[in-house]
Amino acid sequence: MKKPIFYITILLLITTQAHAESLYDYETLDIELIENGQVMIEPKYASYYVDYLRAYLYLYPKNNNNNNYEIQQTTATPSAKEVDDALIYTWHEPRSTLLEFSLKSTLRSSSNMPDIKQKITFPTQFPAELKDYTRATVHIDSNDERIKALANELAEGEDDLFVVLFKLGSWVEQNVEYDLSTLTADVSQKASWVLENRVGVCDELTSLFIAMARSLGIPARFVTGVSYTTHPAFDRNWQPHGWAEVYIPEAGWVPFDPTFKQFGYVDATHVKLSHSTDPEQIATKFEWAGNVDVTGKLEFDANITDKGKKNSPRIEMYVEPLRQELAFGSYNVIKTVVKNNFNQYTTASFFLSLPSELTSEKQKQHILLKPYEEDNIYWLVKIVDDLDEKYVYTFPVSISTEQNVTEETIFTSKEQGVFIGKLQAEMLMNENEEEKKIAQDVELNCSVTPIVIVNQTMELECSAQNKGNARQDMQICSESQCKSLTLYIAEEKRASFSFSKQKIGKFEQGVQLRGDGPTKTIYLPYEVLDIPVIVIKNVEVPESVSFEDEFRFDFGIDKQSYAIPQQIEVNVRGGNINEVFKLSNISYLHSFSISTHAKYLREGQNNITVNVNWEDYKGDSFNTKGEVPITLDDLQFAEKIENWFLRVGLWLKR
Repeated sequence: MKKPIFYITILLLITTQAHAESLYDYETLDIELIENGQVMIEPKYASYYVDYLRAYLYLYPKNNNNNNYEIQQTTATPSAKEVDDALIYTWHEPRSTLLEFSLKSTLRSSSNMPDIKQKITFPTQFPAELKDYTRATVHIDSNDERIKALANELAEGEDDLFVVLFKLGSWVEQNVEYDLSTLTADVSQKASWVLENRVGVCDELTSLFIAMARSLGIPARFVTGVSYTTHPAFDRNWQPHGWAEVYIPEAGWVPFDPTFKQFGYVDATHVKLSHSTDPEQIATKFEWAGNVDVTGKLEFDANITDKGKKNSPRIEMYVEPLRQELAFGSYNVIKTVVKNNFNQYTTASFFLSLPSELTSEKQKQHILLKPYEEDNIYWLVKIVDDLDEKYVYTFPVSISTEQNVTEETIFTSKEQGVFIGKLQAEMLMNENEEEKKIAQDVELNCSVTPIVIVNQTMELECSAQNKGNARQDMQICSESQCKSLTLYIAEEKRASFSFSKQKIGKFEQGVQLRGDGPTKTIYLPYEVLDIPVIVIKNVEVPESVSFEDEFRFDFGIDKQSYAIPQQIEVNVRGGNINEVFKLSNISYLHSFSISTHAKYLREGQNNITVNVNWEDYKGDSFNTKGEVPITLDDLQFAEKIENWFLRVGLWLKR
């Protein structure tokens, strides 16, 4: 008899890894910011003159309380004079048509994370001097009806200003695609255009966020600066960048950067150079006396000269799958428990990494946690269908944050694991695990037929009893069926559901108890079987034999169904073969080999019969039969006499 085929475990690899250690992970960075400008003089005539030329540089580091850096040294070439908010470079009677100027600034930049410990009520009153930052501008058209409607929809029912701002910022990040291939990379578009087209670069994402905030009466301004990026579309890492600052009472101007998924803070690579009511802000301006035209350009670059210590993780997390072993094609839910370790409002972005055999519609999620708050994030993942039934697959799942905090977990899958459909997984994902009033006051008990044949009707029976001291109005729901119940104090009522499955496998039936508050969910395992089937296969026997030959009769029986046949009896008859084999069940190919002698066969054609009987889980009987021909070639007279006596002896023995 052949040995059974055992499952082989395969450990899969994650194809999308968490981002590597980067400059975003540091509390402070010593940055050498380099600004290189060019002034091109374009003569109008062959004989031209320039008495003087001035270049005004508006985007440069400034010492004030709104910036997250300290300037250690600046060097302007040629020397420049600071007037109001501009550095002025001056040339007298320049001889060249190409003039160059630069500013090298050495500064220590810090992560900008305002310390917000208390809830600021929304809506709230803001200082009158901030009125300009609540009005619509050319690009931030916060008076657009669509922008106002969306902002109101997101803010509806919220009474916490930071929560409202987080919802606005995360909506923009999740619903507007960052795409440099569009024309918006060269021409800044209005916020209403961005909302309609759902695409843009940093300026557009920021403009839409500011527009939604202003439409709710919240002061917000546009910040222009530089930041570090690893985006493959850029030929250098340091690029001009735009983000927002929002005024929050008791905290001041708080940064929000939807492009970098940083809500309520920015990392140390952000260097603010200016702020304004609108992104349409000039970087340079030129003034001259002469019969020429003047154009110019400005480029940024930076070097890191030193790094401080790394940021302390703002959150800690724990990751686990809600189901450990599932069938191919099934869904699973990955639960991430996150906790704020700080006594302040904290936001974080989470990223899901999976092996190629798992899919998920959502790869990132954002969360806002109040001081020391703990919350859960859920990820719905699906196992692909076309996996090899011989293997047990071990799936690694990794969750990481933008601060490079990473946690991993695993779960397994095999052909005969439990199958959970999408609707069932969503019920599991949406279950609130905290102890709720309805769970305390109402006791729910349910039972389901544990095993059923495919397409046959199953019965789900539930009872709900009011254990509290008040009337309860609620629904008991199973998948798409719901039944309403009114339970008075101490009253118990029953509800029944009927359903069938067209797919075989192991399942869980979810039942939810729904009331005015959160729900309570229980899960009932059951299995859907088909009719157990056995086939006879791999039959090997000679077509013909001679009287003196010994030969082997080989065959196998194999399960051809999901259901496992039980109490199997295999009867083999032919010549002097009279064998009976018994097996308690069969899950794989069983092979048999019988040795015998040709002299016990009848002269001419004989049939060796294989008769297989088995039962299903209920004890119902099934049968299959096979006959295999074998010919005993012409016998000599003496062989015929011996053959006759041998066969009579077999008949008497039976």
